[in-house]
Amino acid sequence: MNLTLTRLILLTGRGSWKRLIGIAGGIAIGVALFLSLWGAAAGLESRDERSAWMSPHTKVAEVDGTPVPLTDSTALLARDDDHFRGAPVSRIGVALTPASTVELPDGVPIPSPGEYLASAAMIDLIDSVPSDQLGDRFGTRAGELPEELVAGPDSLVIVEGLEESELREQRSVMLVSSFAGAEGTGSNSDYRTIMLIGAIAVFLPVILLVGIVTQLGAAQRSERFQTLRLIGATPRVLIRMSAIEMALTSLLGALAGVALAWALRPLLAQIVVNDTRFFTNDLSVTPIVTALVVLAMVIAATLASARRVQKAGIGPLGITRQTHEKRPSPLRAIPLLAGLAAMAVATLANESLSAAIIQILLVVGFLLTSIGIITSGPWLVWLTAAFAADRVNSAANVIAVNRIRRTPAAVFRSVSGLVLAVFMASVFAGGASVVGQITEPVETPGLLPLDSMYARVSADVDSDEIRGSLDGVEGVTEIVAAYQVGELTPGGATGPLIVSSADAAALGFESLPDSAFASFDLVAFLSVAAADVPVLSPADPPTTLNHPDVLFIRTDGQRDSMERAQTTAVAAGISARPPLSRSELADLGTLSVINSLAALAYVGVAIVVVIAGISLAVATAAAILDRRRVFGLMRLIGMPNGMLRRIVAIEAVVPLLATLAVTIGLGFLVAWMIVTGGGQTTRWPDPRYFVTLAISAVLALSAIFATFGTIRKNTTIVSTRFE
Repeated sequence: MNLTLTRLILLTGRGSWKRLIGIAGGIAIGVALFLSLWGAAAGLESRDERSAWMSPHTKVAEVDGTPVPLTDSTALLARDDDHFRGAPVSRIGVALTPASTVELPDGVPIPSPGEYLASAAMIDLIDSVPSDQLGDRFGTRAGELPEELVAGPDSLVIVEGLEESELREQRSVMLVSSFAGAEGTGSNSDYRTIMLIGAIAVFLPVILLVGIVTQLGAAQRSERFQTLRLIGATPRVLIRMSAIEMALTSLLGALAGVALAWALRPLLAQIVVNDTRFFTNDLSVTPIVTALVVLAMVIAATLASARRVQKAGIGPLGITRQTHEKRPSPLRAIPLLAGLAAMAVATLANESLSAAIIQILLVVGFLLTSIGIITSGPWLVWLTAAFAADRVNSAANVIAVNRIRRTPAAVFRSVSGLVLAVFMASVFAGGASVVGQITEPVETPGLLPLDSMYARVSADVDSDEIRGSLDGVEGVTEIVAAYQVGELTPGGATGPLIVSSADAAALGFESLPDSAFASFDLVAFLSVAAADVPVLSPADPPTTLNHPDVLFIRTDGQRDSMERAQTTAVAAGISARPPLSRSELADLGTLSVINSLAALAYVGVAIVVVIAGISLAVATAAAILDRRRVFGLMRLIGMPNGMLRRIVAIEAVVPLLATLAVTIGLGFLVAWMIVTGGGQTTRWPDPRYFVTLAISAVLALSAIFATFGTIRKNTTIVSTRFE
């Protein structure tokens, strides 16, 4: 094959360069996003591995009420999440024998009693606030936890060395022989299912974008190939030329995508997942994976281009008439129905299936549903056009509707990215709506006031001394002593409590019994939901008044005052577990994860919508270029530009209207099935979803309006010619 002839034919004029640059740019975006997603997935794995030591394999520390002795090869471990200004702090207490051989991973020594190790973010936090609000809760700083032992740069982790007797006061104490080989907290199947679905949701529009840009200017190239056939080129020569062109273009685009992905790492590292950002190196992709992605992209684009030319069947006289697409069949909806069925099984039979099976059904079902929307789109578009064909009367409507009916797949391909983006946005919005179900505590008479904290008092602690310490703390307004009824489970916040009637009023109860003392259920008193307000009942005086079992610390409600009270109580030795407010007792760790996933959902929505906007603009422009000869002939016979613009607008709006309503409904149905399997249910989406729909509509209109100039430029008399 003559390479000079190939260069002259394929790279003649500015239009050819623009086409190749557009293809390379689209491939670059696709490769960059794929590598970024791959790096994020690998980064999550790395974070899990680094923080796995915080959830080690454990053994019971007590058998039938008798403590299991601590040996030189074991450590006593207790983990209780602390909080500071609403941020969770992973607080790990460890007790060792003097000759212990147990260490943290990478040979990091466990601090001695009274000392602590902390992550870099925790050290910065301790140093940035007064010591009476945070630093005094812990002992003497012995060093910093290396990056290899924390999930991310914002992780608040502290490892305290404690005495064995002190540590056994914890609610949950276990024995460990090693901090290595455990599973990270990110291995939760629900969490991983959501992340896999999110990756699929972002990656599919990328595939559509790459597929659309590789067809950019296909009609122009077809005209040149027709010319080559007239001067004697064989079909094999055309296929080879097309393959070389696409191979070089896709290779340059893929390499540019690798560079773009590398440049985007610092920006993507700022995304917060589970209360922390990524380390930049977490988002790195290995050279082998990068090379495989580039190679796969080049091979796929090359084969697709060669196959496209082969199927075109360009003869010596060129393509004399436009070929019609085969009528879409209802069988195109099979992937959609199969995906919905798989997700329905996972949702309705979740109690009888294992977590692994549910995860597979949800992920595969979501993938099939997403693919089904793409495959069934042309069928829905054809049905709409067939219904409208006999009901339109203007010339523009007739031309547009009949073109849609003849080529439903090509028409739907132009808007498929936006349709898929709306589907993904609906799924994400439906999933993120579970945040609204997490009831954040509100001030309610009969529940622990939000300006107050609950703390169990250790049996060997002088409660009068603790109360004296708290009385002098700025912002502490009242301390209420409560006494257990019966036996309070070790370290647990369970069972009824007795307080004086005056103290009950101080705790916010309104309907007081006509007695000196009253009792109430502690669990209900600490509840988040206002419907769980406990009933206050008359009670006999406690058997002893010199040692309360629980202290309620009321403050002026200022965050600094509450932190000072917590720190003072811990420093005074109230118990091994710090006082907690009702907000902190409401399992804000779970709320944090859900909020994090909700934030990620809208990051995904933004990415998908941007990709869809690019895809729609490229596809619409490509459609105009491919039909410029037809539009030029229409202009020659007197059709005004306004009517051509109307035809293009109808061809874009009809497939959108034919599929969007179904797409939105499917999106929320899929979201409902995903979150129902996790024990939640969807609610009305928040305003961000409707903003997303508005942005999608603006993108669609912008893409349509952007083509109007292309129509005018490519339908002039000099542009309408036959080679």
